[in-house]
Amino acid sequence: MLQLSNLTIKAAVANQGGAMEADTILKNGRSLKSQMSKGNLFSKIVLFFIVICLSTGLQAQISNELRTAAERGDKEAQYKLGNIYHQDAAKTTRDFTQAVYWYRKAAEQGHAAAQYYLGFFYENGYGGLTKDQKQAVYWYRKAAEQGYIEAQFCLAECYNNGYGVTKDQEQALYWYRKVAEQGSSSYSYVQFRVGLCYHQGIGVTKDDTQAVYWYHQAAKNGYSRAQYYLAIAYSQGRGGLVEDLNTALYWFERALKAEDIYNDDGLEESIVTNIKEIISSLKAEGYSSSKAKVD
Repeated sequence: MLQLSNLTIKAAVANQGGAMEADTILKNGRSLKSQMSKGNLFSKIVLFFIVICLSTGLQAQISNELRTAAERGDKEAQYKLGNIYHQDAAKTTRDFTQAVYWYRKAAEQGHAAAQYYLGFFYENGYGGLTKDQKQAVYWYRKAAEQGYIEAQFCLAECYNNGYGVTKDQEQALYWYRKVAEQGSSSYSYVQFRVGLCYHQGIGVTKDDTQAVYWYHQAAKNGYSRAQYYLAIAYSQGRGGLVEDLNTALYWFERALKAEDIYNDDGLEESIVTNIKEIISSLKAEGYSSSKAKVD
């Protein structure tokens, strides 16, 4: 790292027209950006390196304080330190072995996010670990039981596919539903999947009312396939719904406008074509989405 003397810094500030006291800059890195827009090239370059040096020093101070707290047994500090080693975008401190070490320390103290990541590392064999699906399930469960949504989803996937546990559709649905109940738009696919389980009787007795309920939750969160299924339900009066072709039209139109429609898990081209034909037919018969009953 480039070392700058106090004399050099003061010279650079002097070249900036004295807009800021040199001693103030040495003590406080704030306002440097405004200084860099003024003065000659030399002073701009020097001030740029001042910013870098001050920033690096601050980061070092934070890291030292974080490590000290982690070594004293602070589980949040342990998790954060593990996360730095895991996800450092600049890759200057990325070290999966160290990440595992600190995640484990935090996980053993009950930190849900650390438990999830430790499970993830076991599942993928990162950080010097041998791939171990049973250990992955163990840590996913620990985090899932604390309500950590990513872990709940991973645990559901393990039960659905028989990874590290005996394949069990009832348990898969149990954990998928835990995810769905949190209402996150990032997991609208899971809400749809829960609806599909009730629709098809996968891991549960068939229940069209529950199916439509979960299709509706996923549809509101923008999932195109759920919007399509919900439109069908309205058009046929299924799942406790009263037949309503205006509302069906509304959801058919929403499905075509959904952001995920052309994603890998979006609607097939044949379904898109079918929706367009249905929309055209409904409009020709005088139905309008403006008359839809949408909550």
